[in-house]
Amino acid sequence: MNLPKTGFPMRAGLSKSEPKRLKDWQDNKVYEQVLKKNEGHKKFVLHDGPPYANGPIHIGHAMNKISKDIINRYKSMQGFQTPYVPGWDCHGQPIEHKVETILGTEKFNQLPTEKVRELCRKMAVEQVDTQRQGFKRLGVLAEWDNPYLTYVNDYDATDVEIFKAIFDRGAIYRGRKPVHWCSHCHTALAEAEIEYSDETSPSIFVRFEMTSKPAGLENFDGPVDFIIWTTTPWTIPSDQAVSLKPGAAYVAVEHDGRAEVMLEDLAPKCCEEFGWEYTPVMVDGKPYVVPAETFHHIHYKQPIFDGVEGVALLADYVGVDDGTGIVHNSPGHGVDDYFACLKEGITDICMPVDDDGKFYTGEEFGTGGPFSGMDTDEANPHIIEFLRERGAEVDIAAAQNPIDCVTGDRYDSQQIVPDKMLAETGAEGYDVLIVPGGTVNMDRLRINPEAHRIMREFMEAKKVVACICHGPWLLVNAGVAKGKTVTSCEFNRIDMENGGFVWVDEEAHVDDSDGQTLITSRCPDDLPAFCAAIEAALA
Repeated sequence: MNLPKTGFPMRAGLSKSEPKRLKDWQDNKVYEQVLKKNEGHKKFVLHDGPPYANGPIHIGHAMNKISKDIINRYKSMQGFQTPYVPGWDCHGQPIEHKVETILGTEKFNQLPTEKVRELCRKMAVEQVDTQRQGFKRLGVLAEWDNPYLTYVNDYDATDVEIFKAIFDRGAIYRGRKPVHWCSHCHTALAEAEIEYSDETSPSIFVRFEMTSKPAGLENFDGPVDFIIWTTTPWTIPSDQAVSLKPGAAYVAVEHDGRAEVMLEDLAPKCCEEFGWEYTPVMVDGKPYVVPAETFHHIHYKQPIFDGVEGVALLADYVGVDDGTGIVHNSPGHGVDDYFACLKEGITDICMPVDDDGKFYTGEEFGTGGPFSGMDTDEANPHIIEFLRERGAEVDIAAAQNPIDCVTGDRYDSQQIVPDKMLAETGAEGYDVLIVPGGTVNMDRLRINPEAHRIMREFMEAKKVVACICHGPWLLVNAGVAKGKTVTSCEFNRIDMENGGFVWVDEEAHVDDSDGQTLITSRCPDDLPAFCAAIEAALA
């Protein structure tokens, strides 16, 4: 083959050639030459949203800066003058968090504020240069010797001047809105700082009794309720409204002398989950089915605080595939709720939770009331129990809760008994105690006193305790299975707390080190295997 002879090497050797090329760009002032070439032309200024100066660059930094560099080079080739001033955000929680990580939380919390600021500034100054060298290595053209830094006094002064100019134009006002909040770091979080993960939450249905009858039900003898669905019971103390889907059809179902209002398309499914018969209220010989607008602005009793009322609103974001087609609104906790209430003139927003994620202490609306001082996660089961005692709770996670499956006829050979029967029957003759949702908080393993007493009594009788919470997870302590191994289990973390109760999750694992075999399974798919494992352990 007659191949051309070139000066190109056989190997790219980028690790050696790239630094040399970048040095040539710097020595020849390529960035300055590009600006000079298009001097006097129309400017294209790409603002550099600053990264935090809290560590070496990563792939996210690379994507950001390389994308901007491509845009600037493209615009420059089109004839625009493209000054590019890089910047760094040298304040804020990410830098504090980095310093806290290095020092350790205990030592960090002992430092005076002035020392924390000093360490954070030192960290920022060091990391600005570290990141600058990283960005240069990516080949990004910019004014690297003249960046903007938020800790420089000139920058602070400019901030104040710009804010003053905006204020003078009447564009600044003081308001309130929900924000993501970190109760550990005591700071608001941007959406980009939030990491989402799958989490099992209690899903409950609650009746909100109307204070007046809607059109068409004036002659109904009993109370009329909205049936709402929520996966965040801890937000109910701050409830100020309920939202229905505009234009959707709602039906009133009669149960125990009450008219329960739900979305017509979901009502049969809900009634099946609740164990109710689907019996619509009849008006003039026809089922009572009306559009959502019928309930607009009807008031109801706040389910936690006596003497407080909420109001029914219309909101497009209400889903029609799950729940009841009616959601409760806590405008202090959710952006959708906030804007829905704001649109209706509700401006006195309730926020009963403090910076630590705990309910304010007090008896009036706007505090925690019966749940004063509790962490929001801790309060969940207490709120559910409170609603149950008031007759407001309709159901808890009926679609997912495996209690009915466990206690059904298919598995009666395992001799499983719910905790509510224990007081009547005692532990004799039963091998497994099922503690249903509302008694255990999976996140923190806080167990209410009554549930704890029942559990301890059962375990002292050498029985198995299975705690079924509001989601699909099972918690098991099989003290009776001492010395035996049960392999039908799925979990990767064992957290021995509260006298031997364990939280189990995800991957297969068995721990028999303390003489107890711990077994679990995911519900409802693995429920037969779970029951078979218990039976084998008790054999």
